[in-house]
Amino acid sequence: MPSPLDAERRKSRVPSRELAYVLHQSKSNVEKLEWLEQLLVQDPTFNHEKMNYLTRGEQYKRATQMAGKAEIIAHRNKLSEEDTALLHVVLQGFTSCPSSTALHTGMFFKNLGLLFTDEQQAQWMEMAKQWRVVGCYAQTELGHGSNVRGLETTATYIPATDEFEIHSPTLTSMKWWPGALARTANFGVVYARLLLHGKDYGVHNFMVQLRDLETHDAMPGVTLGDIGPKIGFNNVDNGYCTFEHVRIPRGQMGMRVATVTREGKYVKNSDVPQELLYFTMLQTRMSYIRSSGLALAKACTITIRYSAVRQQGYDANNPASKEELSVLDYQTQQYRLFPLLAAAYAITLTGTWLSYS
Repeated sequence: MPSPLDAERRKSRVPSRELAYVLHQSKSNVEKLEWLEQLLVQDPTFNHEKMNYLTRGEQYKRATQMAGKAEIIAHRNKLSEEDTALLHVVLQGFTSCPSSTALHTGMFFKNLGLLFTDEQQAQWMEMAKQWRVVGCYAQTELGHGSNVRGLETTATYIPATDEFEIHSPTLTSMKWWPGALARTANFGVVYARLLLHGKDYGVHNFMVQLRDLETHDAMPGVTLGDIGPKIGFNNVDNGYCTFEHVRIPRGQMGMRVATVTREGKYVKNSDVPQELLYFTMLQTRMSYIRSSGLALAKACTITIRYSAVRQQGYDANNPASKEELSVLDYQTQQYRLFPLLAAAYAITLTGTWLSYS
């Protein structure tokens, strides 16, 4: 006799495998995702069943261990950079354990490749690939987040020493919420207002060392901390940071969009749009649409399958029946779940369209 779940599956006319190809753009993409997942399933490091019973510190440690092991697996299997990034996406979906290292690969690394010149990348990129430099993306402040033009952290050029001075002039200019800031990162791409000879040129990105590469202690003038427990993502170390007149070399400003000369002159690169400065955050938020749809899909899958298996009550129209009904047979249960299932498809496909368009 088939199980209740098998019986429900046999009623469906939807070719689920072909639907997966649509959701993930192609058959080859689905097969790659399944192959990457198998690399993780085979390793006991990724057993995540007890994560909810760990302290915040223990969750952070376990998630970091998982991310580190994923890097080892990627190296062992000679995965490309693209497939390594995809492996980390699969890891988060498989374990529901996002890691702070994802901010290094997902935002810091992308910002470095997009907004720093080839010469600057030659200085930083290899160290970032080797994890000697572990970065975060420090944009959001206590006072402003999505309103980028409202950011208050300043980067004032000092011609006498050929340096920028990074400073947090107000309480609300404190960097607040960036992932990997509290414990993990030793460098950050810091978004600050560029001030040249008293004139404000708007928000730009700067490479700032946050911690000593040997001791991991905060650098002079840099104050770092953890923002504390959150509703979710407690294995990610979202933190805060203030800068007290911290000096960095002029060459640590991201100069793909614009350059500051030795004399302190602002030179705009006419070939690169100013809006590119915001692309790292925009791209990340676009990815949240698809990942939100997939998270909802996971919740719907668990709930609908359980509703098919869980039996409760008898058919009022057939008093002689001794067989209990599946909870999924009740219209009220269908009313609650099926719109969410439809939303999961809609959100996932919208996110896919935005990502690939």
